[in-house]
Amino acid sequence: MMRSISPQEFEKGLYSQTKPVLLAYLRRDAAYQLQVLEEVCREIGDRIDVYLLDADCLSSFWERHGFKGTPTFMISRGGQKQSMLLGRTNAQTLNRFILDYLNSRKDS
Repeated sequence: MMRSISPQEFEKGLYSQTKPVLLAYLRRDAAYQLQVLEEVCREIGDRIDVYLLDADCLSSFWERHGFKGTPTFMISRGGQKQSMLLGRTNAQTLNRFILDYLNSRKDS
């Protein structure tokens, strides 16, 4: 399941999570990337929590994490950036990005 999240919610709640989190930074007009994200959620959403960052808050989040551009997909664990995929992608590539991370972790 994919949920929308604001930077404040991220700061408060996701830093304490031990399960990996995929954060998606998309512009409002990114219909194709939303479809890709929904497909990935259906396929492997039980292994990773998926959040869509509120589009109004992108610039403040970019500053905090030191990148700028959309779409961006970032895997975080315990509030720490673990891996990042920048640029438009398809479901197969996004799945592989996530699975490569998860399979590299013994405790996932």
